[in-house]
Formats: sequence, C-alpha cells, structure tokens
Amino acid sequence: MKLSTKFAYLMLVLVPYCVLLGYTIAVYPDIPEKLANNLPRGLIFLPAVIAAILPITYAAMVFFGGKYLKRAHYLAIAVPMDLGLFGLVVAVWLIKNS
Repeated sequence: MKLSTKFAYLMLVLVPYCVLLGYTIAVYPDIPEKLANNLPRGLIFLPAVIAAILPITYAAMVFFGGKYLKRAHYLAIAVPMDLGLFGLVVAVWLIKNS
C-alpha cells in the first residue's frame, strides 16, 4: 500500500480527534472556574488527553501492522474509533451546558 493511502486512512481517525481537541479548546473560556463537585475546569481536557491513544494506536496499526490487515479492516476499525471520538465531543458539550 502506498504511503499516501496510509495517510488518508490515518486521517479517518485524526480529523475527528482534532475536532474533539478544537471544540474542547473553544469551549474552555466559557466554562466556569469550578465544575460540578467543585472540580477545576481544567479537567475538561481529560477526555481529549485520554482519547489521544486512539489516533496513536490507529497510526501504529496502519503504518506498522498494515501487512496483516486488509483494506476493509482499516474502515472497520476506524468507524468505532470515530464514533467514540464524536461521543466525547458530545460529552464535552454536555459538561459545557451543565
């Protein structure tokens, strides 16, 4: 598989992660100093920090494990990761609106 194709597959997971990171940064100034249960507002970045493992893992699979995967596997693995990342965007939105 060509390198450009590998980067295109990586973008399947990297773009939703960048959406999560960008949205988290965008809503940070609008959040009060303390969240529920007296937690600091900096914890809003926790989902984005933990979710960083998804694009890193997917990149390792695409670039180092590509000889073991078929093309259909790339999409089948990326879709649940994307759904999880968009779910985290919704979680950040819910925290912002609470």
